[in-house]
Amino acid sequence: GVPSAPPEGASAPGRLAEEEVRRWLDDYARAWSRKDVGTLQRMGQVRSTTEAERLERYFHSIDDLHVDVRVIALRVEGGQAVVDFERTDTVTDPAGQRRQLRLPPFHKEIERTPGGLRFRGGEG
Repeated sequence: GVPSAPPEGASAPGRLAEEEVRRWLDDYARAWSRKDVGTLQRMGQVRSTTEAERLERYFHSIDDLHVDVRVIALRVEGGQAVVDFERTDTVTDPAGQRRQLRLPPFHKEIERTPGGLRFRGGEG
């Protein structure tokens, strides 16, 4: 059987709350929209200098970026969470053309670290 959830607000230290993970994913979407490579590195999205440089080049090649994250499934297990989400990027290229790119759903593990939440390593 499924253990019953603790009452609202009774989150043990180090335990993740679903609300916290959702807020963090909103921050993640905003970091993309701001083209904020530093934040994406801290969040574990960007793991190497090469990835960071590739992202910087991509950000320079487009004008405007708006990223929307839609959570499909979210499961919290103690100090970590497993999330499936869709990302839709609305991009305006230098010619002023707006394009919407819906990315295939992501399946990610999120863990709490001393520096805040971040995606666990291992993918990509």
